[in-house]
Amino acid sequence: DDNPWEINTSSRSSSLGGVEIDKLAIVLSKEDRKNLNLQNQVKIHNSSMYEDILQYNNISYRRITDFYIFGNYITSIDFTLLNRKINDISDTTQLWSDEFTPPSNSSDINNNLIEYYNHNDFCFSVFIPFTNSLGKFALDIKSGFSKIGTYSSKSINLDLNYFYISQSKNISLGLFLNNLFSYKIWNNDTVERFHPSLSILTHYQNHKMQRLSYFIEIDNFYFDSNYLKEYNIYNNTTVGIEYVLLKSIVFRSGYNRNYYSMGFGITIFDILFDYAYLSHQSLGDSNQITLSFSIFQ
Repeated sequence: DDNPWEINTSSRSSSLGGVEIDKLAIVLSKEDRKNLNLQNQVKIHNSSMYEDILQYNNISYRRITDFYIFGNYITSIDFTLLNRKINDISDTTQLWSDEFTPPSNSSDINNNLIEYYNHNDFCFSVFIPFTNSLGKFALDIKSGFSKIGTYSSKSINLDLNYFYISQSKNISLGLFLNNLFSYKIWNNDTVERFHPSLSILTHYQNHKMQRLSYFIEIDNFYFDSNYLKEYNIYNNTTVGIEYVLLKSIVFRSGYNRNYYSMGFGITIFDILFDYAYLSHQSLGDSNQITLSFSIFQ
């Protein structure tokens, strides 16, 4: 589960319980973008979690495009640079294996064996939505460099997404095939691979209350029959709601098995400020802030 991108969602996504709304939001037609006045955009995201132990900082640039290549119409390209830091987390591997019989209580622990280390990740992604005769798709190409103590790794990952959008029924559907290709190699020649999995995201906008939207995401469908027999849909479901109070003010709330969340978004001129508050069941509270700046051509 140690995926730097997994919890690194925008404040809007986090306040909706973690649904991948960012991917769904940019897969729009040229007319949709015109109606929403979407332009080139720079987004800065910061998240301080679990008493500042975990820090996320990233910056992304969205380039609105209109060109064809091999029968595919590319609407935009998103570039994202991510940095994740985990500071002063105790490594208790030696601590718990320092005896033939593991410690039964805290008084048996040899505290001199606790080691501290810093975990630092630098990742880069290119998200390319495109449309062809089969529908709306997106490629998400990610690369990364990680350093944990004296160990380091390099990785590359490819995800493929499919989108269905029905304007008449106010329904959007996203199918995310994660880890279609994944490869991570460490400096001690250890190789990690992550199994492909499927996530499903649905978005419905209420016909009678156009200001109210519902989101449901179901994650971690692994292509393994034994795994699916024990699959718990409740533990893998995220729900969120979003209410547009005014054109420039939006309120949000969400829930998944790890935390519940709430937040809001405010648009001032060409700047979008998003805030999310997360209350984790076992790891405490956290705050996230995202600033988005529109760049007009």
